[in-house]
Amino acid sequence: MPTSPGPLSAALETIWDEIRRDHADLLPATIAVGAGKRTTNHGPERWSAVDGRLTGCVVPLATLEAGADAVLHFLLHDSAHAINWARGIKDTTTRGRYHTKAFVDAAQTVGLRLESSEYTPQTGWTDFSVPPETAERYAPLMPALREAIDVALPALTVPTARARRTERVSVKCHCAPARTIYVGKTILAQGPIVCGVCGGVFE
Repeated sequence: MPTSPGPLSAALETIWDEIRRDHADLLPATIAVGAGKRTTNHGPERWSAVDGRLTGCVVPLATLEAGADAVLHFLLHDSAHAINWARGIKDTTTRGRYHTKAFVDAAQTVGLRLESSEYTPQTGWTDFSVPPETAERYAPLMPALREAIDVALPALTVPTARARRTERVSVKCHCAPARTIYVGKTILAQGPIVCGVCGGVFE
């Protein structure tokens, strides 16, 4: 489930509000953080408006881990989709994966730069960057975003659970020389383990 982690959410929404200064169609947004690596569906079904606030912008955890610059790029990207959604302009196909020329137009208005005029058959036009002039505009807001990310990440990142080690013991049969096997204590307690050579029990 996406979450809205306090100061981080506020820092994200502050940048969103700065984008809104030049785009009257862009609603205020409630921005959440999700556990996924990336957003694959950019279609209009993502978006909805509740009491005048836009929902549907979910920053993947992997984007936060990539740093504030990656987050700025993500927010600009999503704001372009949200502007088209508000205007009733369809800017994706193929279940929200393929970005059409309509998205290119909106992305450029929010300050993204199209790096290549080539498109891929799978995703359309997706090769965008944040040019220096756009980065400069948002530079005053970036320190607060970086600090919020640094504070929030430890709580958002789920530590990898270590595999529980099974305590094993060595047991020997009655062969000459004896054969040794290693077995977990709980397995050994379930009953005798018999050697297929000497017929004796491993002890």
